[in-house]
Parts: sequence; structure tokens; C-alpha cells
Amino acid sequence: MKDEFWKTLPSQTPVWVTAWIMSKADDIDLVTGELKDLSIERVSYARAQKMRAAVSHKFGRGFKIGAQMWCESQLLPGTFLGNPSLSVVVSEYMISLRRRKVRSGSEIVTSARAMDHLTMKELYEYNMNYPRTSESRPLKRKGDHATEWGGYKTRVMLSALYTTSMKCMLRFDEALRIQWADIEFIVINGHNCVRLKLPFRKTHQLGGALLQRCAPTPSVPTQ
Repeated sequence: MKDEFWKTLPSQTPVWVTAWIMSKADDIDLVTGELKDLSIERVSYARAQKMRAAVSHKFGRGFKIGAQMWCESQLLPGTFLGNPSLSVVVSEYMISLRRRKVRSGSEIVTSARAMDHLTMKELYEYNMNYPRTSESRPLKRKGDHATEWGGYKTRVMLSALYTTSMKCMLRFDEALRIQWADIEFIVINGHNCVRLKLPFRKTHQLGGALLQRCAPTPSVPTQ
């Protein structure tokens, strides 16, 4: 009987899902339509996403509806099929919720945490001063030592990858395509430089090359 009941969901089911998330995460009171008092706790947008995922999992796995989009049956008008959590109503509300949380300052979008040259310098100095212990075997991250995910060599290689991506404005998948044959060490006007040739098209029709002056000492990052 339970499976038969969930095959004929009411048309307002997505609205009920939205109302549940709104009551926990939104600044607007669901009953009065006014702003909630500051003493009332609101969950974060990440928590709201988990709430939606829980509903989607319950209908998809528990009631065996799957991941089908919520829509009205063309053969039986008035009958709705699919997962209500994947409806247009819920999707549009989640987009609106995220936009309003970012605007209010309670949430920070990922793009607002972009790396700048000062952060890159701190990262470089931290990795260069990391203990140069033996890395004969891979390190495993444990709960008690979550920061020990890699040794000196691993951190320096990642730092080089970060710097290359930032200098050349590359995505990580693009930076990982660079091979040793694309790097050339040259001397220009008495200064040691590194020439990096991009083996793929970026902002130029035939690719491009980056000249970078080498730092005189390991403790001074290249500017």
C-alpha cells in the first residue's frame, strides 16, 4: 500500500519540500512573510543542500521513484511522476536561497576566496620550510594528524602546480598536461630564466610561451 500511495503524489509535494527547507534556512518567516528575529537560528546553505539531498534519497531509494525529474504525466493529466526534490520549484528556490545568503553576507561563494599573490607567497614559504623528511613510502592522512597528508617533495610539486596555474591562468587539468619537454632553462641578459611553452591552445591560436626569471635564492619566491 505504501508503494502505491507514493505513486500518486499530490501536485503540491514540491511546495511542501520547499516549505520545509525554507522554515529552517530562510531569513523570511514562512507564516508571517516577514524577516525572522535574529535570535532564531538559520541553517547554512550547505545544510539546506543536505536537507534536499535527504528528501531526494528518501523518494528515490526508499519509495523507488529514482532520479526522474518531477513532471505531470502526459497520459494521465493531474498525475505527477518523478522525484519532487528534483522539481523546478525546489531547484529555483535553492538558487534563490543561495543568492540571498551570499548577498546578506552569511555565506561566501567559492569564487570570492580566490588566491592572490600574497597567499601564494605564504604558501610557497610554508612549503619550502617544511621538514625535508624521507618520503620513501606514501603518507596516510589520519584523524589525529590530518595535516600530515604529504611530505616536502609532494608539497613543493603542488606549489609549483599552483604557481604555474596562476601565472598562466590555467585550469588544473590544463596545468597537468604540461610535460618536461615543454620547459626550457635559458639565460637572458645574464639572468637565469625558465621558458614554458604551452602545448595547447590557450589565448593564442598556436599556444604561447611564458618567460619567468628564476629567483636567486630558494627563500625568495619569483615575482
